[in-house]
Amino acid sequence: MSRSVIRVRLLDSDAWDRPVTMTMADDQGPWRLRVRQKDGVLNVTLAPEVMQLLATADNSGERKLLLTLLQGLRKLLPRTEQKACSESVLEEVVERYAPLGLKKRLITLTAVPPDLNPRGLPPVRVIQEADVEEVDDDLGANLPTHLGPTIGVIPDEQRADVLRKAVGYLFDRLKHLVATLRSDELLELLVTFNEALVRARAWNLLTIPPQLACFSTESEMLEHLQTVLPELATAGVANRFLIEYVAAQPPSGLRPISMDVYDRLMALASQIAGFGMQVDLLQYGLADLTVGLVPAGRLIIARREYSTAMDAYMRSLAAGEIARSTTAYGRRFGELLPDTSAISTAEIDAAAKVEFSLSLTELLGFMVQARILGDDLHPVTPKLPREQFIQSMVEMLGWPVGRVELALGQLSLRPLATFLPPPQPFTAGDVYPWQYNRALSLLRRPFIQCDPDGEAEIIWGPRQLDAASWYLLELCWTGRLHARSLEMQQLMSKIAKEQGIAFNDLVADRIGSRAHLVVSRRVKKFRRLRVKAEDGSNDDLGDIDVLVVNPERHRIWIIDTKNLGAGRTPRELSNELSKMFPQGDGRKRSFIEKHLRRAEWVRNHLVEVVKVIVVGSNIGDLTKWEVQPLIVVDRELVTPFLREPEIPIIAFEELGTYMSDW
Repeated sequence: MSRSVIRVRLLDSDAWDRPVTMTMADDQGPWRLRVRQKDGVLNVTLAPEVMQLLATADNSGERKLLLTLLQGLRKLLPRTEQKACSESVLEEVVERYAPLGLKKRLITLTAVPPDLNPRGLPPVRVIQEADVEEVDDDLGANLPTHLGPTIGVIPDEQRADVLRKAVGYLFDRLKHLVATLRSDELLELLVTFNEALVRARAWNLLTIPPQLACFSTESEMLEHLQTVLPELATAGVANRFLIEYVAAQPPSGLRPISMDVYDRLMALASQIAGFGMQVDLLQYGLADLTVGLVPAGRLIIARREYSTAMDAYMRSLAAGEIARSTTAYGRRFGELLPDTSAISTAEIDAAAKVEFSLSLTELLGFMVQARILGDDLHPVTPKLPREQFIQSMVEMLGWPVGRVELALGQLSLRPLATFLPPPQPFTAGDVYPWQYNRALSLLRRPFIQCDPDGEAEIIWGPRQLDAASWYLLELCWTGRLHARSLEMQQLMSKIAKEQGIAFNDLVADRIGSRAHLVVSRRVKKFRRLRVKAEDGSNDDLGDIDVLVVNPERHRIWIIDTKNLGAGRTPRELSNELSKMFPQGDGRKRSFIEKHLRRAEWVRNHLVEVVKVIVVGSNIGDLTKWEVQPLIVVDRELVTPFLREPEIPIIAFEELGTYMSDW
């Protein structure tokens, strides 16, 4: 037979649009096969029940379908050849080419979450390089004339001021361009493209594990992620900033928005964020930038060492994203991770009522109901007159009007008398697009209150709304919310402590899975011998978070675990550096300094340590024992790439590789 044809047909049924349960016999599966041997055609009819079979985190459903297809193809062979393709042979083929795991080509979700819903979305629009070039040309042409610098390298003491002027100039250009635009449909367009960006990032992260299993090598996937994720992130920052600015300063011009204007605004916004980041890098001493104006009319920033460090960090981050997305893959298919939090919902709700005047449960419930409300209005940019929105939420939640208005106020961007500076209690940092965890960001305030035609309206994007729910939940449950109230600040401190203990246990459990290693956690003393400074300083050295001993190889690892969360802004990176690395100012000791002192203490008391840990084993020659310090953090950090640490600092996702020779 020269060829075979497989034709796939979906069974006509309205059940495709609703959840179904398996009703067919297991040996048949939710499909029907008809073989036409004379012309080599295999007809496959799929019933709605196939959705349930395929909606798993692994490829178990696809394996069953593949085996059935191979059985059908066997029937197309001459009878003399069919015997060679026994069931065991076909099962071996399936096992070889589709082993049970993440090698999936059909990603099937019984209920599509908002952030993955493609309905009504345009293609993703990232920053257009040509528009960035034009923005840079305009900046370079106007900086010398209007802002003072001359051609050549800018003196070090003037670098930050020149970059601030660049940010100010670009911001003025953005303000003037926005002011020329008509307000009607402007926010809808910005929200629409933001929705596409939210969905694109979620889809990329979801499909990492099956793509890696099916097609790519890890190096190819790393290269892909190093390009795609930063590209989406840069566009996301720029687009959200535009939404935040337009919401705060609604335009009243006559010019309709166009793609050319949108691309220009995105380029301006991205460069504002980029140059603002450079200012902070200088301010916090994270990069030694060379800034200059070249005769060609360009502001040039050279940051070779910082760029090299960031390139290395992005490779590490991409590898971490691959590992984390693989670990979390099952969540999309209803698999739940164990809840290890020692903090109750009631505790967070009580603190949130002081911080936000509403509990966290109420705020999240408000956003869930608003998403349901939006489902019946528009798939991308639902909007309602403000009073109608409030009344609808009153009816859906059973709340009084005042509580609905309070929730809307906490979760909304709205017109401001001034954008920079914003009104109190907010600060300039709450509107700077290069900052993270901002009180006036779209991430924290997914609803937009606008007044395009004299009637107040509420507009929102369902995907951003869903992302904002998870973002607020993450900030609170990880202890990273920038709290204003004392009650919430105290709770954030308590949560951070509990998260640190949970991460400590996670690291110990991961290492303890290797039977030949002896693992102890949170070690304060060895019998009566306490871990403490012995140089007269009375410094508290703290616990040894994880102590690992390999008795056979005479090795001891002392591990400090840090659930820090990766720094995202220069200010956070500066804090991270000051905590992690010695500052040489004689003040509070850094993480590295304290951990080096712990390692030295263990070396000085090796006999006592080994006798307590290695009970009943051959201690051997103590001079052959090695003591190695290590710091394990929850996510990849930039700082070890900016400054060479005296102790290895690795992310949790790297632990398996690091332990390969333990």
